[in-house]
Amino acid sequence: MNLVITLFLSFTASIMSFPLNHIRCRQCRSLISTLTTRYDCLGGFNGVMSFNNPGTDGQLTRNYSGGSKLRAINSSQDPSSSSYLSYATQYHAPVMVNKILSYLPPSSPTSTLRIVDLTCGGGGHSEAILRHYTQSCEVGEVVVYGVDQDDDSGRTTGRRLQEWSNNGDRGSAGVAFKSICKNFGDLTTDDLDGYKADFVLGDFGVSSHQIDEEGRGFSYSKEEAPLDMRMDRGRELTAAVICNSWEQEVIRKILVDLGDEEWKVAGKIAASIVESRPLETTGDLCEAIGKVVPKWSKRSPRKGVLKTTSRAFQALRVAVNDEVGVLNSLFSSVLPTITKEGGVVAVLTYQSMEDRIVKTAFQRHWRRGGNIVEIRKEDVGKDIYGNDDVDGVKIWDVVNRGGEKSDKKEIEVNTRARSARLRVAKRSGA
Repeated sequence: MNLVITLFLSFTASIMSFPLNHIRCRQCRSLISTLTTRYDCLGGFNGVMSFNNPGTDGQLTRNYSGGSKLRAINSSQDPSSSSYLSYATQYHAPVMVNKILSYLPPSSPTSTLRIVDLTCGGGGHSEAILRHYTQSCEVGEVVVYGVDQDDDSGRTTGRRLQEWSNNGDRGSAGVAFKSICKNFGDLTTDDLDGYKADFVLGDFGVSSHQIDEEGRGFSYSKEEAPLDMRMDRGRELTAAVICNSWEQEVIRKILVDLGDEEWKVAGKIAASIVESRPLETTGDLCEAIGKVVPKWSKRSPRKGVLKTTSRAFQALRVAVNDEVGVLNSLFSSVLPTITKEGGVVAVLTYQSMEDRIVKTAFQRHWRRGGNIVEIRKEDVGKDIYGNDDVDGVKIWDVVNRGGEKSDKKEIEVNTRARSARLRVAKRSGA
């Protein structure tokens, strides 16, 4: 038995360093990628990983428990890789920090800036923004508002950013942090002390802490976790309620619309969920899905049980938290109201459904009278001078058309960054 384990460890260690683009077989690449991810999740089979903090000689600056998809990096071999983990903690590893910082408005001794982090989570992006302005040679008054409906996030962020909190007063170097515990879909300028924001950040992914915490039910790797999936534990609707009481066709539609699942496969999964009632844990849900989905698919890894289960969990999470409704409300009423003219909005999405909503809002939302309407580009005419001839004013001017993806080095150290897309737009004079 020991010999088998030794050989397996040696094999896994060797494939982790092997470049996947040299392997022609797509299924082989998928298998190796899965094994590599499992290795990352187990922290190199030790349960703990250590990373060097940039600019220090000490080995132990940040520790990560097994479960976070972060790969150990030897900074002496690749010093640039460790910079992606500068603001990572056991709670969460923020994505595209450097790209986001590049879109922040400049500060001056006389400036008054209001920055809003709509999904503060573990405070990684907020800390990066706070340190960015704190280290600036010319800084006036900068207030960063951290918004999150998860009470766990509020406690974690409060401890982490205590240096800038100071009971709501201005912190070090004229830079302060204020925590707002509410759903960002209900945010108003009253929450921002009557100001409008110069910069708004939204990171619409689930934090590593929420995925890894067994009691939340977000991860299909936690077999005995309750089937919950609520971001806000004050909500009544849970994934268990949907699986155990909603009609089969409604569950099928959720899997198709919110999980990008194929109609035929979604029907099989929905039927299996109904037949397997009552479902109480994430393991029960995984078992129901596994009854009708093959472990491996010769046609595509997307059709295997791992990818299919991941999409099903995503769909249920989105339904439980009404993420589509909240996002639509955010772009139709909240962001146009709290963002000042010329202010910048940066949004990180991790799934195609979210990205479509953000892309549509930035490209097609116009203000007509007191209402926000959606107008497609092909429906916008031109006057004799080449200007848009439409009854309304465009709300957003896209800054990075097509969006931006994480670079290869960041994905190597944080595999959860691989599906992230950053879209940035500037508030027009609507």
